Amino acid sequence: MHVESSTTLGRLRRLELSPARYFQLTLVSLGALWLIVVTGAALRLTNSGLGCRHWPGCEKGAPLPAKDYHAFIEFGNRALGGIVILVVLLTAVAAFFVPGLGRGRRLAVAIFVGTLAQAPLGYLAVHSDLHWPVVAAHLLLSMALLAGAVVLSLETLVLRSGSVEPFAPRELRLWSLAVAAAAGILLVTG
Repeated sequence: MHVESSTTLGRLRRLELSPARYFQLTLVSLGALWLIVVTGAALRLTNSGLGCRHWPGCEKGAPLPAKDYHAFIEFGNRALGGIVILVVLLTAVAAFFVPGLGRGRRLAVAIFVGTLAQAPLGYLAVHSDLHWPVVAAHLLLSMALLAGAVVLSLETLVLRSGSVEPFAPRELRLWSLAVAAAAGILLVTG
């Protein structure tokens, strides 16, 4: 029994992911979340939010978009959203194989759950004809997920370097918090 459990433990140890590799994965996840925000902005700026009136396909009975500029932008954002969900899922699962990550595991899972929640919010946005409270919730959740991904990357960077010393002087950190608070107020008030 003891030999069998030590063999299992040995296999699990081989599945460990180094903080350096996980940091790279968090950067990919952060980039994917940033890219979906950029394509969401392009969707909004081109007025393509209702380019596909059906969900998850584009039109009823036609899962792919017709030859319409707005439909391609809307559908492209949806397709990218699926890829982002997979990348963030991989990041959340991988978090459980990084020794010493601690609360970063919960954050990685929360980012995945939030990213997954974007799909029904997107559906509600289309179904409500882009009613502003639904679109605002979609945007605010995107910003929260992006911020969470930045925090996860920074926590992993600290774990990778083995240092807990602040990256920046105290005054700069305080100013950064003030800027983040101002940006948050700007986002909420529109």
